[in-house]
Amino acid sequence: MIRKFLVLACLAVLTGCSTVSEAPKSAELVLIDQGKSNMVIAVPDVIENKTTEKLLLDYAREFSKILAEGSGVKLPVVRESRLAAGQPAIMVGKTRFAVDNGIDFAKLRLWEAVIKVSGNRLILAGIDGPHNQDAGGITWRHQLGSVRAITEFLQKYAGVRFLIPGKNGIHVPAFKRLAVAGGTDLHLLPRYIYGRRRPLDLLHEIANGYFNAIDTKLYGGHSYYTAVPAKQYFASHPEYFHVVGGSRSAHGGHLCISNPEVQELMLKEMAKQCDMGYDCVELSQTDAYVPCVCENCRKLFNTKDESEKLWLFHRSLAERFAKIRPGKKVMIIAYGPTSQPPKTFRKFPSNVRIELCRYDEETLEKWTQYEVPHGFTVYLYNWGCYHTIGFGPKRTVAYLEDQLKLFRKYDIRALYFCGIGELYGLEGPQYYIYNAMMAADKIDGAAAMKEYCRAAFGKAAAPMEKFYAAIDDALGAYQKNLRSARLRILKPGGVIPGTFTPDVIELLERQLKAAEAIAAEPKVKARLRLVRAEFDFFKATVRSVTIYNAYRLAPTQAMFDQLEKEVSRREQLLNRFFPQKTDQARVKRLPGWEKVPVFGPGATRRMVRANGSSGAVMGAPFDWNFRLLREKKILPFKTMQRLTVKRASGDVFNFDFEKGDWAKAEWNEVTGIQLALPSVPTRFKTLYDSKYFYVAFDGEVKNVRKYQPMGQDGNCWGQDGFEVMIDPFGDRVRHYHLLFNFLPDSRYDARMGFVENWLDPNFNKSDPTWNGKWDYKVRLTDRRVQAVVRLEISSMQVPPPAKGTIWTGNFGREEFHDGIKNPELLLWSPNPEARNFHDRDKFGEMVFE
Repeated sequence: MIRKFLVLACLAVLTGCSTVSEAPKSAELVLIDQGKSNMVIAVPDVIENKTTEKLLLDYAREFSKILAEGSGVKLPVVRESRLAAGQPAIMVGKTRFAVDNGIDFAKLRLWEAVIKVSGNRLILAGIDGPHNQDAGGITWRHQLGSVRAITEFLQKYAGVRFLIPGKNGIHVPAFKRLAVAGGTDLHLLPRYIYGRRRPLDLLHEIANGYFNAIDTKLYGGHSYYTAVPAKQYFASHPEYFHVVGGSRSAHGGHLCISNPEVQELMLKEMAKQCDMGYDCVELSQTDAYVPCVCENCRKLFNTKDESEKLWLFHRSLAERFAKIRPGKKVMIIAYGPTSQPPKTFRKFPSNVRIELCRYDEETLEKWTQYEVPHGFTVYLYNWGCYHTIGFGPKRTVAYLEDQLKLFRKYDIRALYFCGIGELYGLEGPQYYIYNAMMAADKIDGAAAMKEYCRAAFGKAAAPMEKFYAAIDDALGAYQKNLRSARLRILKPGGVIPGTFTPDVIELLERQLKAAEAIAAEPKVKARLRLVRAEFDFFKATVRSVTIYNAYRLAPTQAMFDQLEKEVSRREQLLNRFFPQKTDQARVKRLPGWEKVPVFGPGATRRMVRANGSSGAVMGAPFDWNFRLLREKKILPFKTMQRLTVKRASGDVFNFDFEKGDWAKAEWNEVTGIQLALPSVPTRFKTLYDSKYFYVAFDGEVKNVRKYQPMGQDGNCWGQDGFEVMIDPFGDRVRHYHLLFNFLPDSRYDARMGFVENWLDPNFNKSDPTWNGKWDYKVRLTDRRVQAVVRLEISSMQVPPPAKGTIWTGNFGREEFHDGIKNPELLLWSPNPEARNFHDRDKFGEMVFE
């Protein structure tokens, strides 16, 4: 049980926030006084690991620089052997002096920091070094407890604040005197075992409690891919992978968990990681998990409940692992199908920890009824450009407060941050506040915000407090919607301008200008430049989306012209961040912020242009080709393609396109996706009956080629083919996709829009596990290609259409003139804004007669 875990483990590791003991005040140890010091900073003579040695030396020198910035006194950094007998010093790391004065390094815990006064020396120490064999030269895989002792000392005694990664993000107040009470003996234990996030600046991460998972092997949430990689095994062992649509498939890397060899490979991977030095290994199914439906998997554990099957499977692996690696732990993920606790058992094996991806109070309360010997961690979704707002602020201070109070109530022991650090200008206070509240005994977001603004902006603190308060107020309604609304209806085109209204944007602009006018200190000016750069781009996004929405309501030439201006302004700002124009270009670091990639370390030009990833992605208006639209004299949304689907009474699954029921149907032309004249003129017509929807294609052929059959769900888009996109719901939210080549046994089908949770990586992506009931025929000559498609309507989970029913959809063709790449794309309802067949806003209407 969660609370039971507190008794068993928390008391053994933690004492309150962090302080183990502090002796009563006696004579002070003065380090710096009135611009003078006889202190030096001493590091161990021998540090076995070269990477650790370099890091410890670098941060000892950084420690000296920070002290010099505040006091004007720069302390030399020397090796311990250079010290004279009785020389005053700050001893950093596992020095002989620290060992001789009672620091038992063998008993120090992960990320424990020691601050101790012994005579005329100050000890700042912790465990330093790689904790496992795969650390190598990767800095963030090294534990640096002594560096944590340095940052804790600077914050506690010198008032230093590590606000943003990099030197301009460190606030160092001026001081004339720096002293520590004699008898001080602090052992500082972190409240959380780890706070794993993407590393940008190790000093900043350590100072803010973002400790690496030194003892736990993490896979970012999914260990199956590493244990049984599809690239390595599918060709030789297809039986390792799931059965879907009647055959084995490597798509998505989903496994056949009943296969004994798959189970052995999983155990082998777990053992390998623990043998490399990890104490705990993550066990986590594939993303967007799709179960295997082979006979053995269907019978596995005698349950048809796939969620329960996974829980039982993971429990069985943990039981087996306890026997082959006694004393080691397994961290089982509670994600997707396993978001809720198991139904058939309530006691986990003695080696299990649970990683929660759902952590609302209702779910946490359920877990109190379960015995989980090593407690709970959380996979945290607070930030990231996959949120609806994308590259804009997302969380309120109240939300963060409530969340951390909840985590303390239910004894959450570690945090994995899925996205953080994209916007240190607009979201920096949130990151800092979260860290401050993580460590503090009392959770007080308002006080942490005030502290941040005073430290970050000095004399300009007042307007910046109002700036961030305005963001917080604006996000209040959005935050409530996240808790209650169906996630798929929270679209960025509505959320962004609805949250950041003109009043809010104007208020933010006024406060930021006021702060810029007051700021005097170089670091404060640098921080405001970072805020300005992010705010200007976000403001351009808000303005563009607001004008786009107005254009949708009134698609006039005047509104189109204004929209073009707004999008062009945003594009110019984008060019400043991304001088290279390629889609995969990475952001150019701002001067003074070399360790802070605006938009985050993983952001590309294409991603930022589209407002983010997953649920934040916006095509229009940012991908519109305004020049082409002007040349073609097109106002998007002014008109819409429309066709009539006539009813068939007999067999029409044939090529008699000018006879019988086919003769009643009208031909519809497809043209270049961006309105160019096609080099291979193509047309289609449609029919329906009570069971099927039919499509007939007829097109010219320019070059006859030899095609390769791709089978079911193969790479059919890599050669000439016809495509059908159908939204039978008429809501432009979901649709089905059929694609086939100019030969038999070469087809692909999928559905899009059926994943409603925008945190799911398959949100707004094709789901090829859907296999509709449809077939096709193709007749190919050296001059023409004809095809007929028959789709069983029930396979789309809709009733047969009646007279007056309206579906939306599109019909296309791709022609590879060189047979290799750069196909000519043809589409019935063109998409002049982007080369995309799946933009549902561009679908035409099909009216059933």
